[in-house]
Amino acid sequence: MNMKRILIIMLVMSFIITVKGQNKLMKDSILFQSIENEMEQPENTILNIKQKLHTNKQLKKEKELITKYLPDTIVQYTDNDTVKYIRNYNDNSNLTNELIQVWHNSSWVDDYKDTCIYDNKGNRTSITSKIWDNSSWLYFSRATYTYDTNDNKTEYIFELYLDSVWVNKNKSTYTYDTNNNQTCLISATWIDGAWLNKSKYTITYDLNNNKTSTTSEIWTNSVWKYYKKLSCIYNEENKITNELYENWTDSIWVNSSRITYDYDTINNKTITFSESWVNSNWKTKNRGTSTYDMNNNIISSLFETFKDSSWTNYYRLTFSYDDKNNQTIEMSELFEDSIWQNYDRYTYTFDDNNNCLTGSAEMWINSQWQKSSGNLVCYYDNKNDNISNWAELITLHYISKQVGVPLVILEEISNNNSLKVFPNPATKNITIEINSKNSSQTYTIYNVLGKEIYSEQVKTNNNKFEVNINNLDKGVYFIKTDNNFTKFIKK
Repeated sequence: MNMKRILIIMLVMSFIITVKGQNKLMKDSILFQSIENEMEQPENTILNIKQKLHTNKQLKKEKELITKYLPDTIVQYTDNDTVKYIRNYNDNSNLTNELIQVWHNSSWVDDYKDTCIYDNKGNRTSITSKIWDNSSWLYFSRATYTYDTNDNKTEYIFELYLDSVWVNKNKSTYTYDTNNNQTCLISATWIDGAWLNKSKYTITYDLNNNKTSTTSEIWTNSVWKYYKKLSCIYNEENKITNELYENWTDSIWVNSSRITYDYDTINNKTITFSESWVNSNWKTKNRGTSTYDMNNNIISSLFETFKDSSWTNYYRLTFSYDDKNNQTIEMSELFEDSIWQNYDRYTYTFDDNNNCLTGSAEMWINSQWQKSSGNLVCYYDNKNDNISNWAELITLHYISKQVGVPLVILEEISNNNSLKVFPNPATKNITIEINSKNSSQTYTIYNVLGKEIYSEQVKTNNNKFEVNINNLDKGVYFIKTDNNFTKFIKK
């Protein structure tokens, strides 16, 4: 690869990540996931939603038996080595053990292993890691977690095992508001037998629990000093429209950059427009434009830079999907010498249950696709989880588990339910009938874990509107409109 390509791809990566919206940050072991810069916000789960609903409803807890698909064997191939991950789970599908082996002298050799412990609510309370030293397992590191009564993580401590003693290394503490939104994260480092503050993040939210600002501070000379700030603005659909980045300079906040987002009529992000603050003025920098297919799958993203008062092609991504909307190909191109030139390509295969079986990475070298390591992201369990690692090829094998998932179902105290869904179960479309005088409605669909799947504002016709559920996987879902909430089944 020539140096020009290396520089181009390094410059564009931060911009690309913003637009693609895919989380590709995962280390080789489950323990070494980035934690210090973690800005956690509890998902908009059913348990959180119930706090906002009208008081004429009561909660009924039930359990739905569902099938979860979990990877028990993962093999990762790179230029230098081949690594195998062997995973075990408890009855609640929580990962309890991960054994890492390397291929050496025609056989698998133990290298590393993690052991996880959970409390009776399913919160992970510790991860202990060991390394293989020829004939025995030796302690290496340990992470411990504590939680409040709402199952929010309040403390994380990381230790190393040195000279037969556990020695503190890093600590993070978390605080939350009454809506379980994380409002503060403080990171500290163990130095000379005491915890020394390192960084602090303070987060604010609006009435819809959207994150409106994140302010970072650095511990300097025993006091907190402002460092950076991010401010966010949202539209009526709670979609982020503006991000403003500022630096603390000479005791005032100074603009650094800003990003503006636009959406289509069904809330797909279509435009990402970035500017830099130069000489007390906003200077146009980059633009990203995304297109979608009829199933709302992103199919292309074009990235441009603003030079000499005009837009210049810079980088392009294209995506392909199978008939179940699983992403099978992601290909990138660079605009060089006034033409589009292939850069890299990721290819994925899936089983009948939409679990990724293989992920492979290639780079365009000498006018042909050749194996080359890349950041592969393999989704499984109906896209609720993923494995992400830097490799040429990843292969996955799965086991299935029947798991009782707690559901929170809203029931009317009276027999008059103002929200009706039919047919139920359904395969392609459902009709929603709601007792409301509003000419438009916003509906949101959640899976059984409380994860938001899709949200859209629609026009009603005689208090009815139709929703296409053809792209949903088979299973149980919840749908919410205003203060109404009910369950439907996709078969």
